[in-house]
Amino acid sequence: MLKLGLFTKVFEKGGEFSTHFQSKTYSPYASYVGMFIDYTYKDWDMLETGKKHKVAIATVDQEGNKLSKTGVKVRLYKMRHNWWYSRSRGSNEYINSYYSELVDEQTINTTNGLGYYSINMSNDKWGRYMLKVEDPSSNHIAAQIFRIDWSDWRSRGSMGEDVSTLSFEADKEKYNVGETAEIVIPTSKSGRALLSIENGTTIIEKRWIETEEKQTKISIKLTPEMSPNVYAHMTLIQPHAQTANDLPIRMYGATPIMVEDPNSHIKPVLKTPTKVQPQQDFEGYRFRRK
Repeated sequence: MLKLGLFTKVFEKGGEFSTHFQSKTYSPYASYVGMFIDYTYKDWDMLETGKKHKVAIATVDQEGNKLSKTGVKVRLYKMRHNWWYSRSRGSNEYINSYYSELVDEQTINTTNGLGYYSINMSNDKWGRYMLKVEDPSSNHIAAQIFRIDWSDWRSRGSMGEDVSTLSFEADKEKYNVGETAEIVIPTSKSGRALLSIENGTTIIEKRWIETEEKQTKISIKLTPEMSPNVYAHMTLIQPHAQTANDLPIRMYGATPIMVEDPNSHIKPVLKTPTKVQPQQDFEGYRFRRK
């Protein structure tokens, strides 16, 4: 809704004038459409793959009253990254942006202002999506951008804003010594990844990993020397002579891994009376108050 201000100034023959101001509410559309997505992970605006999700579609008039509509258009787009190489003023850099690909289009009807659209994606269809809903009778459009991912989404990496940055996380926020941390990074086939486990002062472990198509899972056995935390540093190298993608040959990333060693925990027990009197000693108090 828009609020219009109408300002009027009227001049008389003698030069005097009078003014008047009036505000009006204006609706650019005769009817409106909206949506509600019940996210699996609400803090991340994310739906889980392998499950059927019903998106509620609402249609109302300019006063907010429910309207029954036919022919409401629903389009689902997948947001993909586009990468290219740029050279300017002697500097070379990769540039990235999003573009959309239409993956589904349906026409639905709403009854008493409410209709539904279903989303169900398999694990290999994870990514960033945009749902666009249009009321063709008024041309009003509502859109929402969200993620669709599988339950182990925290461990899988992605490309950051900088194309040479590799973003990934461990599959858990905290581990105990003896457990195994899982990390998944996006890769292409026939590449190599150098994993380095560091604690800030020394390199505890390092190894080369042969990458697989689409993604590579890496397991890290956690030892006592990795407590209380270590950093998993990854260098991903693609084959030089390849045309399967236009990403850089080298990408880098790091993530912390929190490790607890129960044997190193100190649990002091303080035994004191339930009540103490001011200016008096009590058992266990080492220093006398003066």
